[in-house]
Amino acid sequence: MTECPFCDVDAPRGEVHAHMLAAHADRAEAWQDPRTGRMRHRIECPLCGEAYERTVKPRVRDARFLEEFAREIRLVGFDQLLNHIAVEHATSAENATAGGAPPQAARTEEPR
Repeated sequence: MTECPFCDVDAPRGEVHAHMLAAHADRAEAWQDPRTGRMRHRIECPLCGEAYERTVKPRVRDARFLEEFAREIRLVGFDQLLNHIAVEHATSAENATAGGAPPQAARTEEPR
């Protein structure tokens, strides 16, 4: 099960992914830089404030692209956010269940 990072929805990842698009689309930003013409998308983690920001189709500068593919661009952002949360904010209990070490412990282990 996956929890929506913006509300209390807890469902299989695919359902949470679709829910985020339907209920929280405004959290995934997309814009075109008026100076450079480059299109970008950005999403911020509500748990830690870290932001994922990337160029959208670096060779395309047509603003209609953002409108036409807004749904897909947001889905990419939400997918990146869910991946970030799974890696960076996994609880010790989740890691123990999955057979792994907590992320902090894995980073601080001394070599043998």
